[in-house]
Amino acid sequence: MSKDVEAAIAAYRRALTNTAELARTDLDEIEDHLRTLGDELHATGMPALEAVREAARRLGDPAELAREHARVRPPFGAKLSRTRAWSAAALLGVLLGTYITSLPSPGSWAWTAVFPLLELGCGIVLWIGLVARLSWARAILLGSFACFSTLWLVALAFVPGFQLGPITLAQLALVAFLAPWHRRDLSPAGVALALQVWAYAIAGSIPLTVQLSGVAMIAIAAATLATIGTVLRARWSAVFAVVSALAIAGATTQLASDTAFLASDMAFVALLATGAVAATISAVVQIATARSTLGGFAAVFR
Repeated sequence: MSKDVEAAIAAYRRALTNTAELARTDLDEIEDHLRTLGDELHATGMPALEAVREAARRLGDPAELAREHARVRPPFGAKLSRTRAWSAAALLGVLLGTYITSLPSPGSWAWTAVFPLLELGCGIVLWIGLVARLSWARAILLGSFACFSTLWLVALAFVPGFQLGPITLAQLALVAFLAPWHRRDLSPAGVALALQVWAYAIAGSIPLTVQLSGVAMIAIAAATLATIGTVLRARWSAVFAVVSALAIAGATTQLASDTAFLASDMAFVALLATGAVAATISAVVQIATARSTLGGFAAVFR
């Protein structure tokens, strides 16, 4: 295309950027629509520059288009149908109920009980988000329970005598309800969030916490902050994602070099390594999909 056409497209993109904090992927999608419509008009015989200007007019005022695009498209992916969301919420409610019964009685609580209570509180918030069909709740739950389910399947394959109980089967069913059934069900931001939560689950579930508690705490803390930042769609979250990736990678390397492993041990170490890979990919995607450096709370309610 001519320089004038490219300048017109760039001007429309700048107008979008100046009126709303759209992610780069959103801007690319709108620009793609502009180019496609411009090419269609040009194919009818309209001059290229005039075709782009007419395409921009048909797409609408940049301010209105940016606001509408941000409003109707959930930032982390398509909303689950009510049937899927509420079925998943029912399963999650059962899992939360089981978790509550496993907590120590109030009279025997120590400071270490704070962490299970925090996890329970997060679970309740996620249950509310799932019932409300919020896109970030789906991505977080998918990342965590996909990781747990993979862990159980690895144990089933390599640990003699291991069997899937009702709780693990409920987790597998929950993943089936949350998993994307279509290619566009999860947006890039949703994929980044799910991968970062996978990394968090890896850091907290593998025997890393027993043998390498210091590194584990760094990995968990960094993954937690990265998850919060991803929900806020902030660029700073990528920094903590990289930190969590490095911590998990360091732990994986040390565990793999400590002793000779059985096949089951190697399988779990390989699973541990996926946390570093997931956090690294998440960091790259977060940079591309973040709305701003500090982020905001707009995505929390969608």
